[in-house]
Amino acid sequence: MVSEKKLDKQRFLFVFIGLAVLVISFLLGYYFGMREAKVAFPAPLEVWVKEEGDRIDTGVGPDVIKFRDGTWRMYYSVEEGIVSAVSENGLDWTREEEICLGPDSSSKYQVNVTSPEVFAIKDGRYRMLFSGSDEKKKTWRLFSAVSEDGITWKRESGTRLEEKNSFGQYMATVPDVVELSDGKIRLYYSDGNSIKSAISEDGGLKWKKEKVFGLQEPSMDPSVIIMPNGVHKIYYTISDSDSEPKNLRIVSAHSEDGIHWERDRGIRVKADEGAEMVMDPDVVKVSMTKLRMYYSQLNEGSLTDSRKPPVLSIRSAIIDLR
Repeated sequence: MVSEKKLDKQRFLFVFIGLAVLVISFLLGYYFGMREAKVAFPAPLEVWVKEEGDRIDTGVGPDVIKFRDGTWRMYYSVEEGIVSAVSENGLDWTREEEICLGPDSSSKYQVNVTSPEVFAIKDGRYRMLFSGSDEKKKTWRLFSAVSEDGITWKRESGTRLEEKNSFGQYMATVPDVVELSDGKIRLYYSDGNSIKSAISEDGGLKWKKEKVFGLQEPSMDPSVIIMPNGVHKIYYTISDSDSEPKNLRIVSAHSEDGIHWERDRGIRVKADEGAEMVMDPDVVKVSMTKLRMYYSQLNEGSLTDSRKPPVLSIRSAIIDLR
């Protein structure tokens, strides 16, 4: 006969095994249920609301920065070079008379200048990265200038960065800079077909190139912002063709480290009805919960056909993260 003591041990063992099976079943069910829920109920679309009217009626490639005195200043490109405008509310802008940077007759690679990106540096000044090209606009490199007040700019010698793309062209344009928690700054830029990045430890004079993963091609015009939770968000332009700008619209992706990206579903901003396309997003923090995106819109004409001069304006959209 089996002793009572032995039966108690067997009962305890059966109960223990039963409880273990229940716990494991619960955990597996929870895990796979959560995975299924994530597939069935993905994160909600990020919906940007367009703001009425133009911010700038003639211009392209906005870069907006809030100065220490609370003034908003926008740098952008027009036919004569890089100019700026000021605003108190981020919606109504007044162009400043002085041209920030025009063509440099002493440099064959700065016959045309465009795509400004301005950021504060540790000595209290501001540095501007910008694109410069030869007369035929076949090659684009990144150069820089510095300013005490954000209005009067002095070019710095040398080339900040150059990139040879998959088509064999030297193409580095549309720079965007983000400050990292370790004091370094990361540069995102376009080679005309894909988005690249580089790191600087000296405030933007010397750059070490990195690899970026997960951003589909063709992609261009990066604008990166680090959210309060530490997640990186990139807003950028995609095209239906890698050989010409076609059906340009603005999309987004997210990343934990700023290098490995996962595309968000949906489109963030597309052209208004009757307009051709949108491009050049620049996203800034308006408050703790609101972001504003400035972007260029091609209202009519063509970016590639000289017989149809492009008509471009700068517009905006806003999102409340609450």
